[in-house]
Amino acid sequence: MVNINTKKVDTFALFSPEIKDRLKKRDFASVRDIIKRIPLMDLVEGIKLLEGNEKVLVFRLLDQKTAVEIFENLSFEDQSYLLTNLENEEISRVLNEMASDERADLFKDLSPKIVKKLTSLMKKEEVEDLNKLLKYPEDTAGSLMTTELIELRPAMTAKDALLTLQENYNPGQIKDINSIYVTDERHTLLGEVTLQMLIIATPAMIIKDVMRPVDWIKVNPNISDVDIAKSFEKYDLLNMPVVDNENKLVGIITIDDVVELINKERTKEIYEIGKMSSREGQEIKYAHTSSMDLVKRRAGWLIFLRSEEHTSELQSHSFISYAVFC
Repeated sequence: MVNINTKKVDTFALFSPEIKDRLKKRDFASVRDIIKRIPLMDLVEGIKLLEGNEKVLVFRLLDQKTAVEIFENLSFEDQSYLLTNLENEEISRVLNEMASDERADLFKDLSPKIVKKLTSLMKKEEVEDLNKLLKYPEDTAGSLMTTELIELRPAMTAKDALLTLQENYNPGQIKDINSIYVTDERHTLLGEVTLQMLIIATPAMIIKDVMRPVDWIKVNPNISDVDIAKSFEKYDLLNMPVVDNENKLVGIITIDDVVELINKERTKEIYEIGKMSSREGQEIKYAHTSSMDLVKRRAGWLIFLRSEEHTSELQSHSFISYAVFC
């Protein structure tokens, strides 16, 4: 996970002393009121600054939706700590409500013993979904996709489609509804409609008459995630359907997934600059490395970070440009 600039925790830092004081006094009602005023991502960063027991207490004061969102954005270390110290009922609620791809990412790094315990707290259908996603190799579309999505049928009217969205949309699990995919009863992918199209359409409009083809953007679960990132950049996509060999819709990849992928790749590049020597591409061993080699090692970091800062300023209007890994 990429380290985030400390400026982003300023909001939490303003309230941190008061939060800690109220926690000591067991004034949980006041703490709940305080954390409601803190932006979600600032709260994520702020929780990292709390002591162990404070993390658990604050997490328990969050409403269910916020708790799941925050848990998904915590570091693996903080996630593991909470899973170790929360009650089984609390763990169950979080795991069952997580987005499927976020949950799979978490379980990939857990020991078999912990996985067995946690899956015993989950719903049967969620465990089955988890096991399917864990079968996909890293660096593939299958490892990026989420399986929570809403499907429309071609014979639906625009009114029926909007009602379907209202009845099935779960913001904690379904990441994006800019494009909604149209399938038949066997889940065969037929096309897509946009939310904007549905909003401006007449209520009686039939979906099959206005849906758009998606053959040019659909992908197989086994395609490389690097190719996924390139396609998002090339076609300026917000999401992408994932289909099996029979053209059945099995998942969706969103721009959030791709941005997370980009951040991981950039972090990997930074790490490689730091740990590799400039001469032979060998990993530096500190016990057998001269002072000059260590200076050169840190020089690589500084050059890269300065370059990244300059590039970010020039390309702030187009963050997706980082998706091209050649």
